[in-house]
Amino acid sequence: MRFSLVLVACLAGVSCVQSSDTCMFRDGCPGSSGIESANCLCAAVPLGMRSGAIPDCRITASSTHPHCPTSKARLHSVETDRSEPGWAAAWCADGGHVDANQWLQVDLGTEIKVAGVITQGRGPTSAPQHVTSYKLGFMISTDGSTWHTYTDNLGRQKVFSGNYDDQTEVRHLLDSTIAARYVRFLPQTWSGWVSMRVEILGLECLNTN
Repeated sequence: MRFSLVLVACLAGVSCVQSSDTCMFRDGCPGSSGIESANCLCAAVPLGMRSGAIPDCRITASSTHPHCPTSKARLHSVETDRSEPGWAAAWCADGGHVDANQWLQVDLGTEIKVAGVITQGRGPTSAPQHVTSYKLGFMISTDGSTWHTYTDNLGRQKVFSGNYDDQTEVRHLLDSTIAARYVRFLPQTWSGWVSMRVEILGLECLNTN
């Protein structure tokens, strides 16, 4: 992947002032000895939900409405012919399960440094549908047994602000990257329905020495 050429204001560590759709920041790069070096330019880059690099079989959910398969959980997915199954432009929880116990899960295929996420609501409908707040769960192991909910600097489970309409992207960079294979979006509140389109951002670094 190539870094965006748009300049951004960078701060120490993994925090930055964002001025484009790809945010760059300074972070340590592992050297040949495995020790991190200081001269590394890193960017939060999409990991493949929108592009399709993450295949459909790696996207799962707690429940799924017949019109809204997990394959439509991709950022900017579009509505298709309503005469065909799975036509809606988002993943949506099943009708009997519109509650805070729902989740959308993405298997990244291997352990990756996760730097942030982007969310959207469901594509154009007669009734607005979007998740207004959510938590993030992460799992490193491949056995599916140990989940961790992302916490803030005080150790509290962080509730991320979600979407306020159906189309506008809302993105969040994590305070610190998380090495994980699996990422879960855990909706807490919503408007109309539990419906989401998402992208996951990974950390890509170039050594500037």
